Amino acid sequence: MCAVVAFNAGGLGIAQSDPSPAVVAPGPAPAPSVAPSSSAIAQGTETVVGPAPGPVPTGGAVAAARAAILNRMCVRRRCTFAIAVSNATDATAITATLTPAPTCRKPHRAGARRRCKRHKAIRLTARRVAPGRFTLTTGRLKPGKYRLAVQATNQVVPTTLRVRVR
Repeated sequence: MCAVVAFNAGGLGIAQSDPSPAVVAPGPAPAPSVAPSSSAIAQGTETVVGPAPGPVPTGGAVAAARAAILNRMCVRRRCTFAIAVSNATDATAITATLTPAPTCRKPHRAGARRRCKRHKAIRLTARRVAPGRFTLTTGRLKPGKYRLAVQATNQVVPTTLRVRVR
């Protein structure tokens, strides 16, 4: 049986397939055959020949968890983000940083360089709402542009989103 769960801003949906027939494990390996070798014939002994050893099964590779930003809502300069994590386990955690865009000033005289100032990144704490679902909430933000970077455990490249606060 296969079960699929899907969710978006409109709600949650669950679908299941019909049960599949039972899967039967393969029977025992065939008994090794006995084949005489030329040196064994001369000595009167037999050599046991078995099946060739196959690869040793290892634990299946599990895809790394990946965070996706489902929804964002900003009210009175406070923003809330809904995050979904694929391949989530109980140990899955997410880290999120909200970085203000650098502010640049126009030079007053010709030929002068622009001066840009970078701002400190804000770390956000995720709250687990459901298995694989998290919520991020900011405090009151200053008006301007921000960049949200969300990264799940073992995710290589963070998921980013640009946010404008008015």
